[in-house]
Amino acid sequence: MLEKLIKAAEAGKAMDQFKLGEVYFFGVDIEKDLEKAIHWWRLAADQGMTEAQYNLGQAYLDGQGVGQDLKEAFSWFLKSAEGGLAVAQFTVGGAYYSGETFVERDATQAAGWWAKAAEQEFPAAQFYLGLMYFSGDGIPKDEAKAVGYWRKASEQGYAMAQVNLGSALCAGVGVEADPVEGVSWWQKAADKGLGMAQFNLGNAYAEGIGISPDPAKAVTYWEMAAEQDVAEAQFNLGSAYFNGQGVAKDMTLAIKWWRKAADLGFPEAVENMRLLDGQRTH
Repeated sequence: MLEKLIKAAEAGKAMDQFKLGEVYFFGVDIEKDLEKAIHWWRLAADQGMTEAQYNLGQAYLDGQGVGQDLKEAFSWFLKSAEGGLAVAQFTVGGAYYSGETFVERDATQAAGWWAKAAEQEFPAAQFYLGLMYFSGDGIPKDEAKAVGYWRKASEQGYAMAQVNLGSALCAGVGVEADPVEGVSWWQKAADKGLGMAQFNLGNAYAEGIGISPDPAKAVTYWEMAAEQDVAEAQFNLGSAYFNGQGVAKDMTLAIKWWRKAADLGFPEAVENMRLLDGQRTH
């Protein structure tokens, strides 16, 4: 099987050159050899194969099989993006959005590339394009479009989009308010382990937003989020222990969680610790 692949790659077939590069890169049924992987990917990339171009970009970015060269990395990512590969379009958009690694920040370019990837149903691009529409960064502000892109990404299971879609529905921002549906999206993201979704779901149970109030469940979700260092959840959890809401009163645990939130700079927790430590507030 491997011999057949090598012969096909040597015959100049781009797909087989790409596959052989993968074999050498991961060491599948052959000794791992990054330089040979780069050799075969380059041959495929020179024939316009976008997946090989993207892999070359990653190799130059990480310095695997070649010397690290950020300029060369971006040039291959850009070729791949121009060839229509969604993940490359997302990467190029991210480069323009951050302006930290390859190019100077250009929000308009970022939005343009993310839009191309979003059209190919790339969920991360849909999520970030939604953020840009929501903030009006690089494109005209349009909350309805933001929510539309978050919904598309959410339906593909993208947890961060599910959190934002849930928040938009609960608040009625960019879409007609529907707290019941909003909470259902928070639940999906919380089930994936996303801390901010668990925090929001805890708030929903505490306040009865789109769901029947349940202080004990609120504490359960805040604790999940607090363990992931979500400062707001740590503060709420500390307050629950302080007040005995949904859990037995426990000053020791209240202080523990407030202190953790204070260490992360959460203002209300910092103020509580100043009071408890006997320091004068300002």
